[in-house]
Amino acid sequence: MPAISDVFFRESLFRDFGMKPGDVMVMGKPLVARHEVLTANNQVNYAAMPFDLTAGPLVVEIPASGSDYAIIGEICDNWQAPLVGVGVVGPDAGRGGKYLLIPPGYKDKAPEGYFAVPMEGFRGTMVFRPVVIGKGTMEGSIALAHQTRIYLLSDAAGPKPTKVMDGWSKPWHSLPVYDIIWFKPRQIRQ
Repeated sequence: MPAISDVFFRESLFRDFGMKPGDVMVMGKPLVARHEVLTANNQVNYAAMPFDLTAGPLVVEIPASGSDYAIIGEICDNWQAPLVGVGVVGPDAGRGGKYLLIPPGYKDKAPEGYFAVPMEGFRGTMVFRPVVIGKGTMEGSIALAHQTRIYLLSDAAGPKPTKVMDGWSKPWHSLPVYDIIWFKPRQIRQ
């Protein structure tokens, strides 16, 4: 069930928002009823990012938290088991940092300055929350999340801009279906 849920969540980002791996979606407001998301709440904003490691290691730059805002999240494997926290709950301890998602079978050593995260699968989804603390505003927390960057390690010297979108105005159907559909041939996008 966790693996099916992860796949369905990832595919919902492609289907409902037109995202591609490496794009970031930041909800401009807390979730409402049209956002069908498993275990979500309506008190914080969410950010989601589908990733694909088939082209090599991927860098995820998490922005620094501060006295008014915090990034809180996890990088999970394809079974939704947490591998490492990010932001104030991660090794960057809220100072921001570069997390390097390493694909299966990759043999090179991670360069200095990265938090290496060996992955068991090539595709997945990361979710984090930009949270208001102190005297911050929701708008400020969203602006912080928009600073997230994703790019291939091979492009680290000159990464292309990360596409960051706001998905709040659209319906989101990410709840998994646990029935025979998973045993029928189907096309998995992205």
